[in-house]
Formats: sequence, structure tokens, C-alpha cells
Amino acid sequence: MWILHFLPDGLLQFIVDCILLVGFVGTILSFFVINKILRLVPGFAKYYHIAQVVSILVLAIGIYLKGGYNTEMAWRERVRVAEEKVKIAEQKAKDANAQIKIEYVDRVQVVKDVQVVVKDRIVQVKEQIDAKCELDPAVPKLLNQAAAGGVKQ
Repeated sequence: MWILHFLPDGLLQFIVDCILLVGFVGTILSFFVINKILRLVPGFAKYYHIAQVVSILVLAIGIYLKGGYNTEMAWRERVRVAEEKVKIAEQKAKDANAQIKIEYVDRVQVVKDVQVVVKDRIVQVKEQIDAKCELDPAVPKLLNQAAAGGVKQ
């Protein structure tokens, strides 16, 4: 059936419907019309069974192909719906990534601002730190604030 993907859907449906119609009409004719005509002609009387068998086979093939065609169209519809959902999900992912990028840039800027403020405060208390070579109680607080990412004043 994969070769049938190369045919347009309308043409494929037309072919399947024609096979089904020929099988149906052939079955009706072979059982009710040709049956009586062929029995009257002595040379062809033995062949009316062949016409019945062939028409039933064509009808069965038509029914099989119609079911396969309907199944194929149902799967194609499911694929189309799934592709639409994927497109929507991709767009949502792009939007979410853009939002995350904006928030990330904002957070990076906040951290850089905090680092600048902490550096300035360290420069301000530099003399206190260097005066006795002892650690001023303000220094650990400043370092903790820098590590925490926020400035508490």
C-alpha cells in the first residue's frame, strides 16, 4: 500500500470506488441476469459459475480496498492533528524560552549590581580592615551578603 502514497487521494478514492461498484454490479448481474441468459445458450451454460465467482472476488477486493483506504485516511488525519499539536507546542516552547531568557538576563544583571555594591562597600571599609590586620565583624557580613546575592542595609 505504500506505493499508493504517490497517487493523489482523489484518484485513489475514485479507483477504489470503481472497483467496489464493478464488483457490486457484477455480483447482482451474475446472480440474477447473466445467470438466466447463459443458461439459455448451451455453449455458455457451464460458464455462469465462473462469472459469479469472479464478480464475488471483485466485490471482496473492492470491500477490502475501501476499508484500507478509509483506514489510511483516518491515520493521515491523526498525523495532521498531531503535527498541528507539535507546531503549537513548538511555539509555546519558543515563547517560554524567550521568557526564561529575559528572566535569566534580569537575574544576572541583579547579581552584577549586587557585586558592584558589595565591592564599593568593601572599598569604603578598607581602612578598618587593614588597620589592625584583624577581621572586622562587618567583613563576614559583607561576604555573606555577596554570597547570598542580596544586599541588606
